[in-house]
Amino acid sequence: MKKIIGFVLFLTMGCMVCFAASQTITITGKVTDPDGNTIEKVSVTLKNEVYGTATDRAGCYAFIAPAESKILVFSAKGYLPKEEVIGGRTVINMQLERDPNAATQSSKAKKPDKQRKSRKPRR
Repeated sequence: MKKIIGFVLFLTMGCMVCFAASQTITITGKVTDPDGNTIEKVSVTLKNEVYGTATDRAGCYAFIAPAESKILVFSAKGYLPKEEVIGGRTVINMQLERDPNAATQSSKAKKPDKQRKSRKPRR
């Protein structure tokens, strides 16, 4: 009798593990610019969630997300953010457009830091 109960518990636990694993999906893809060049360090997140990752040097990303996830958000410095509906897909490649305002924002003159007066050492 104990063996049967143990076997039933084992099967139940196995089913629970399979059920939990089926509630997530692995999303992968590649992010490029309009010229087809890959973009490194693009933030890829789920909209209104904490799940996400960043692209590697090859512009690739991969992460595990809840199966009910709806929208991915892609954002990177110098590019316009973009949202994409997941729609059950597991591979989502994205092309980001350059931010036309990024060049003017980064070329603004910065005020130089105040230089500290050097102090003479005390004797």
